[in-house]
Amino acid sequence: MKKHLATVLLVVGAIVYMLLLTRGYVGLHSDSVAYLSAAENLVTGRGLTIYRLFENSTPLSSFPFLYPILLAPFRSMPLFGIFLLNSISFFIFSHSLIKIITLLVKDSSKLKTAILYALVVVGAPIIYAYSMALTEPLFLAAVFFLLRLILEGKLEGKRLFVVVLLSSLLPLLRYAGVFVWLFVGGLLLVQADSLKLKIKHVAVYSSSCIPLLLWFLYLRSLGAESRQLVSDPLTLDFLVVAAKTMWMWVFPAGTLGLGIGSAFLVVAAYGMYSSLKNKNREAVILLWFFTSYILFIIASYAFFDRAIASDFQRILTPLFPIVIMLVGAALFSITKVWVRRVGIVLLSVMVVSIHMGTGVKLIQNGPPLSYRTWQKNDLVAYVRENREKFNFVSNAWEPLYVYAGAYVDRIPVKGQEKRDKTTEYFKRALDRDKPLVFVFAKNHPKFNYLSSPESLGEFYELSLLEEFPEGTVYQIQEKRDVP
Repeated sequence: MKKHLATVLLVVGAIVYMLLLTRGYVGLHSDSVAYLSAAENLVTGRGLTIYRLFENSTPLSSFPFLYPILLAPFRSMPLFGIFLLNSISFFIFSHSLIKIITLLVKDSSKLKTAILYALVVVGAPIIYAYSMALTEPLFLAAVFFLLRLILEGKLEGKRLFVVVLLSSLLPLLRYAGVFVWLFVGGLLLVQADSLKLKIKHVAVYSSSCIPLLLWFLYLRSLGAESRQLVSDPLTLDFLVVAAKTMWMWVFPAGTLGLGIGSAFLVVAAYGMYSSLKNKNREAVILLWFFTSYILFIIASYAFFDRAIASDFQRILTPLFPIVIMLVGAALFSITKVWVRRVGIVLLSVMVVSIHMGTGVKLIQNGPPLSYRTWQKNDLVAYVRENREKFNFVSNAWEPLYVYAGAYVDRIPVKGQEKRDKTTEYFKRALDRDKPLVFVFAKNHPKFNYLSSPESLGEFYELSLLEEFPEGTVYQIQEKRDVP
């Protein structure tokens, strides 16, 4: 009875937490448009394609397909569907996280579990992930459920089957899910079994690669590639920025943060050393999780996708709970009571003070580009009213595409207006049956990054159609030579 009550309270808590943070809204990212358009195209019979470059049949190649499939049933109310999926995911993530903390701390104290759980869920990476129309909520839920299964027992039998299933689905949700092959594969190799059994388990687990391989073969049959393999030299700056991102999850900036952080690192290092020495299985597995994910990030940047360095806060999100749990567990392992208490209080104060602003800002302003902040926007109303009359490009293509119900494409990056690819882009757009209109939003987060009326006006003729407090609307035409 108590167990069922605890589950019910956790479900209610997850929903309340989501409602308090987002007030029922979800934020939009550029990737959100790809997922939503792929879900719509799937339902309308166009297959796994996305809306891009004024064509509604571009293969979904830069993203895996599982998330759009999950969104497809919510076509008539996609934002509610995303909020529902995020809430369910947060419950699964929370349930797994609490179990992992309990196993790691090896203590029946609910206070210790509650402290570490609270420090994780107030973190900016977690708050951001669960307030957005992105794959991270489901990804975090699946990854930490898998981690919980591994911590609870040996990888064999039914447990191994479930881990294989999750490992086959994770890369189809986010390509970053590939890291679990290294993580789980490494654990299978060091399990205390005979060589014959190790080979058997690894052979069984290798079947988790098949679904992603089939997806890549499907894309190749369409003449599309998932990502360009771009090699980039690994630099010290890359590692420093990644380390700095994780450092600032826990410790404040400046000399004070450096001093406190250094002391904490010494304690944490000693705690990890003790865990390894005492063969603390849970701590060792979490350390290997951390290491395998970092190795995946480095390999991805060096051999696969240099864009991975553009948003460390997002790509490193799965490591935030690991960092908090390992540091907290190390502090809880200190034998001197007063040192332990001071350490936990300091950790709590630092984490809350660092991340509290993100939660407060989200509650006050809502998630980025959410319907709450765009529903009364005149630009949205204009695009909705004229969606049959014009083709649109915009620096705010995400909210206009989702909230105005019109196909709106992203305007090119500022400074690249005369590149061959951009010129071809505009040639195709201007040759279509409807006039091309540029909707420029003043309050979009990337208004300084994408083309502005001034930068685009150097190469194309812009005619002012409408002017609103939120932005301006121009018709784009080829520049005529003035005699």
